[in-house]
Amino acid sequence: MECHGVKFAPGVMRAVRCFGNHYADEGTPAEFDLFVREDGSLAHDGQTYRRQEGGRLCP
Repeated sequence: MECHGVKFAPGVMRAVRCFGNHYADEGTPAEFDLFVREDGSLAHDGQTYRRQEGGRLCP
Protein backbone atom coordinates (compact mmCIF):
# COMPACT_ATOMS: atom_id res chain seq x y z
CA MET A 1 0.00 0.00 0.00
CA GLU A 2 1.24 3.48 -0.87
CA CYS A 3 -0.21 6.50 0.92
CA HIS A 4 0.17 10.23 0.24
CA GLY A 5 -0.53 13.22 2.47
CA VAL A 6 -0.06 11.21 5.66
CA LYS A 7 -0.50 12.68 9.14
CA PHE A 8 0.07 10.83 12.40
CA ALA A 9 -1.75 11.40 15.66
CA PRO A 10 -1.43 9.13 18.71
CA GLY A 11 -2.83 5.79 17.56
CA VAL A 12 -4.13 7.02 14.19
CA MET A 13 -2.71 7.50 10.72
CA ARG A 14 -4.72 9.56 8.23
CA ALA A 15 -3.90 9.83 4.55
CA VAL A 16 -5.29 12.06 1.83
CA ARG A 17 -5.02 9.14 -0.61
CA CYS A 18 -3.86 5.51 -0.41
CA PHE A 19 -3.31 3.16 -3.32
CA GLY A 20 -3.48 -0.64 -3.31
CA ASN A 21 -1.64 -3.13 -5.52
CA HIS A 22 -3.96 -2.88 -8.52
CA TYR A 23 -2.85 -0.81 -11.53
CA ALA A 24 -6.36 0.67 -11.92
CA ASP A 25 -6.60 1.74 -8.26
CA GLU A 26 -7.35 5.48 -8.21
CA GLY A 27 -6.76 5.71 -4.47
CA THR A 28 -9.05 6.74 -1.64
CA PRO A 29 -8.75 8.68 1.61
CA ALA A 30 -7.86 6.39 4.50
CA GLU A 31 -7.68 6.26 8.29
CA PHE A 32 -5.98 3.44 10.19
CA ASP A 33 -5.19 2.54 13.76
CA LEU A 34 -1.40 2.62 13.91
CA PHE A 35 0.86 2.58 16.93
CA VAL A 36 4.63 3.10 16.96
CA ARG A 37 6.18 1.02 19.72
CA GLU A 38 9.28 1.93 21.73
CA ASP A 39 11.41 -0.49 19.67
CA GLY A 40 10.33 1.25 16.44
CA SER A 41 7.99 -1.52 15.28
CA LEU A 42 4.48 -0.68 14.09
CA ALA A 43 1.28 -2.24 15.41
CA HIS A 44 -1.90 -2.34 13.31
CA ASP A 45 -5.01 -4.47 13.66
CA GLY A 46 -3.39 -6.94 16.06
CA GLN A 47 -0.25 -7.41 13.92
CA THR A 48 3.31 -6.19 14.50
CA TYR A 49 5.48 -4.98 11.62
CA ARG A 50 9.25 -4.61 11.89
CA ARG A 51 11.86 -3.41 9.44
CA GLN A 52 13.84 -6.36 8.13
CA GLU A 53 17.57 -6.17 7.47
CA GLY A 54 18.96 -6.96 4.03
CA GLY A 55 16.08 -5.56 1.96
CA ARG A 56 13.50 -8.17 2.98
CA LEU A 57 9.85 -7.10 3.18
CA CYS A 58 8.07 -6.58 6.48
CA PRO A 59 6.21 -9.65 7.78
